[in-house]
Amino acid sequence: MGAKKQVIIVNKNNKRSELEFLLSNIKSLPIIILTECWSNGDEDFSFICNRGYNVFHVDRERVRGGGCAVCIPQQIASIYKPSNYHSSPLMEAMYLDLIMPNGKIRLLNIYRPPGAFHNTPNELVAYIENAMVDKIPIVIFGDFNFPNIDWENYNSKSTYMGQTYLLKK
Repeated sequence: MGAKKQVIIVNKNNKRSELEFLLSNIKSLPIIILTECWSNGDEDFSFICNRGYNVFHVDRERVRGGGCAVCIPQQIASIYKPSNYHSSPLMEAMYLDLIMPNGKIRLLNIYRPPGAFHNTPNELVAYIENAMVDKIPIVIFGDFNFPNIDWENYNSKSTYMGQTYLLKK
């Protein structure tokens, strides 16, 4: 069995200095999952790439804010296809496969902005189902902005979004 990998999940929200501080105080390179990146392309991630990472990201189209990214240490083999990313007014999402000694693991990262339209659950579920087609283990990360869902008890206050999302189980 291979060495355990650390995973750091950060809602970056334009806080580059906090992420730089975090990275400077870590001895081993973790996998970094970012939501709400507010990025405008590859240049926003150069400080991470310079620390030994491959960065894969999806930016929000035509609107400020949002976005998501996965930062993989360069020594971990990964497969990312541009067709695996999704950007719409309702959400940004991406997935990639890590090549581990015992097989592949798929990492899925999703950012759904607060106040997104009611049809977001349909788009979200369709994207997740598409990512699961290959039947490899999948780990889902993200910021779904579903504030009224009680994830531990799997119920929701009687909101349209919560009830619709939970019914898609």
